[in-house]
Amino acid sequence: MSLFNTTDTDRIKEWTPPPEDRVALTLSLPEASEENTLFEQAAHELQHLAPALAITRQAAEKGLPGFDLAPNIRFSALPAQKELPPFLEALSREKENLPETVRSALDSLDIPVHLTLYIALACPHC
Repeated sequence: MSLFNTTDTDRIKEWTPPPEDRVALTLSLPEASEENTLFEQAAHELQHLAPALAITRQAAEKGLPGFDLAPNIRFSALPAQKELPPFLEALSREKENLPETVRSALDSLDIPVHLTLYIALACPHC
């Protein structure tokens, strides 16, 4: 059974960039996570629906399974239903280029930050 419903499938196909605009992301899977199978299924279906996605898999030392959108950003929700639009938006933004002045200002920050953001689908504010 597919992880994505018809609306999700259509949204993914509509989002899909041309093949020459490959979008790379990594699926990080901790060893003892029960959710790994669902994330593997999501990765397989995403690659089938969006051939421009290049998903590599890696073992994670700790944490939750998820898609590493950048070296410091892990999307640990299954990208389906309400979670699909922010996932696709994050993938699209990864390709955007920031102006050099903004990039250098961000690069010069020397503040370690660890933020874990939890979102509940049942929450009307999330």
